[in-house]
Amino acid sequence: MSTDVEERVRRALSARAGQVTPDRLQPAAPPTAAPVRRSWLPWWRSLLVVAVVLVAVVFVVGRPGDAPPPQVPNAPAGTVPSPSPSPTPQRRGGTARRAAAVAHRRR
Repeated sequence: MSTDVEERVRRALSARAGQVTPDRLQPAAPPTAAPVRRSWLPWWRSLLVVAVVLVAVVFVVGRPGDAPPPQVPNAPAGTVPSPSPSPTPQRRGGTARRAAAVAHRRR
């Protein structure tokens, strides 16, 4: 069977080749370089997409949520000792002036 198919293919190719004559032949079109298109549109689109994504991220991240932030509970006052006041440096004569000011306020 394969010889029968092969014989038919050979006859078909031979018939087609017989149809090609010198007056039907023409030279092929010479290859030409495609003109270079310098389009700014793809660059513009990508820049626009990046800008839209950036605005969306800033809007979502910067927008306050519906729930208030969790509050940190205050520590009980008895567990943390209060710091003792540190002595402040005094100038000479400062004690007498302070005593006079306190005495003046008491009046």
